[in-house]
Amino acid sequence: MLYKKVGVDIDKANEFVDYIKKRVGENIGLFGGLFDIKEIIKNYKHPILVSSTDGVGTKLEIARKMKNFKTIGIDLVAMNVNDIYVMKAKPLFFLDYYAVENLNLEISKEIIDGIINACSYCDCQLIGGETAELKGIFKKNRLDIAGFVVGIVEKDEIPKKENLKKGDIIVGIPSNGFHSNGYTLIRKIIKENKLKLNKIYKEISENENLGEILLKPTRIYKEILSINFKMACHITGGGFYDNIKRVLRSDLDAKIKINYDIPKIFKFFVKIGNVSLNEAFRVWNMGIGIILILDERELDNLKIDYVVLGRIEKGNGKVCVDFSEVSI
Repeated sequence: MLYKKVGVDIDKANEFVDYIKKRVGENIGLFGGLFDIKEIIKNYKHPILVSSTDGVGTKLEIARKMKNFKTIGIDLVAMNVNDIYVMKAKPLFFLDYYAVENLNLEISKEIIDGIINACSYCDCQLIGGETAELKGIFKKNRLDIAGFVVGIVEKDEIPKKENLKKGDIIVGIPSNGFHSNGYTLIRKIIKENKLKLNKIYKEISENENLGEILLKPTRIYKEILSINFKMACHITGGGFYDNIKRVLRSDLDAKIKINYDIPKIFKFFVKIGNVSLNEAFRVWNMGIGIILILDERELDNLKIDYVVLGRIEKGNGKVCVDFSEVSI
């Protein structure tokens, strides 16, 4: 009996590795990924390594139904590097884990191209990964991906809750859509309301269909490394509430008033899915991908688009969101 006959094609996997080597170099494919840190650490007095791991969740199901995986690799890198950007860390290297029911080279190349291009944008090296054919675990044509990033930061520059104080400003940096969170709820709403991914809904867009909007890649926020913020949050699962709470001291509250223009795609799903605003702001990013807490004097130095969301006040570690001016 041959391994190929039971669903694992070693030759096809080797062909995929050869394709990756042509894009990133011959070091890919060794038993361990190599990264030379000698020159890099010369620029640091006390270098600290920062790591993160994440995936893209069930956004993969939207990609599968649209037969378009070109942005999924970008999502994977973004979900990881954004988690360390908020720690003021510069990404150094990245690895991926790619598990499939059956290796499809066309899909695999689309995903890895996105990973490689996103790593290049972040000045981060793809140094290795794993491709696994898991016949019998996944349904036909299903897959999952995960990423792992390691970055570096000067110890004295690591954001600290102790630096927060009453009066600090909370600002939001716009997202590029849903990014890679809350897609299980999105898919449930699509199913229950019989929405079509290939249809243009005028309430959202004049020229993009629903699937194209939902597949917009997660924004990569490398520009925040040049901002003098005190604390920062990557708005992923848990939305505003859970992610902001992670960076608050127990004696402070985050008081937020939603008065920015929430993007149409979020309003569409809130309304058609009968999702409360409280739930929406806990599941989705609602148009804000990164939240920064900084001294009010730093506002004049911000060179990127942002909205002022609120302030830090004395309290007991709560996140208070005012929806009184929100119209859906």
